[in-house]
Amino acid sequence: MTLPPGWYPDPADRSTQRYWDGEGWLGAPLPADAPPPAGPPPPAPPPAPAPPAGGPAAPPHPAGVPLPPGVPALVHGLPIAPLGARLVARLVDIAAVGLLSLVVNSWFLWKLGQVMAPAVGEIWAASRRGEVADPPATPDAGRYLIAVLVLTAAMWAAYEIPALAQTGQTPGKRLAHVRVVRLDQPGPLGVRRAIMRWNPLGLATVLWCWCIGFVLQFVSCAVALLDQPLRQALHDRAAQTVVVAAAPRQPGTGAAGPHLPGGNP
Repeated sequence: MTLPPGWYPDPADRSTQRYWDGEGWLGAPLPADAPPPAGPPPPAPPPAPAPPAGGPAAPPHPAGVPLPPGVPALVHGLPIAPLGARLVARLVDIAAVGLLSLVVNSWFLWKLGQVMAPAVGEIWAASRRGEVADPPATPDAGRYLIAVLVLTAAMWAAYEIPALAQTGQTPGKRLAHVRVVRLDQPGPLGVRRAIMRWNPLGLATVLWCWCIGFVLQFVSCAVALLDQPLRQALHDRAAQTVVVAAAPRQPGTGAAGPHLPGGNP
């Protein structure tokens, strides 16, 4: 339900109040204890010339500051992406990286299977005899497993970092109509910020063999469930990014369609 037009406490500064017209804040703030006008504030003077391309933009809603009921959090004019759409995007990307890694790691997986086969066979035979297995040592298994995990992390980096750096969208995010954007200004993330966002998740892949990596990745993503109002995961906080809803591309144009304020694309 959309908040009706009227004067409300400013979510960015609780000592002031501003006029909400049903879609955005209008006019300059007033002290919180001052009697507001009966209607909207008078028109503001003409805005100053826009900064050059790539210059700073108006800051988004401050993290941790509550919004009035019904007021959506916007970043650069786009609403925060629904968590369900983000989950779909992540699952699609995991499936894509998994398939690519399966192909790239096929030789190492085959060698790992060969090394582990005697130990697995001994464990199986001992269990059928009702005995405790004493499998042979497999010193090469750890080396092959580390190679598989390092190659998997490298494939993930090659899949995600360039896509986020240029467009803010991996194939999964494009399918789910979500986009990763900078908090400070609109525009591409750039390689450095894309790497900063990937690092907390991607580097933990090497720790999968000790089960620590899964825990680190789960915690990084789960923080978005609790963060308000920007729904930032730990990897978003590391790179100062946020995931927003993005309008789907119009067929035949390659351009994003118009965004519907206050709703999903």
